Amino acid sequence: MNTEQFLQSLAIMGKGMLGIFVVTLVIILMIAILNFATKNRK
Repeated sequence: MNTEQFLQSLAIMGKGMLGIFVVTLVIILMIAILNFATKNRK
């Protein structure tokens, strides 16, 4: 196994996982904002 290629693949995988985390966080924040904006005010 080529160690240099393995380390490069870890860096690429880390960027991909960070992207997934950021997108998930944005979706959660948007849902929270929409829930706050549309809740019934009595």
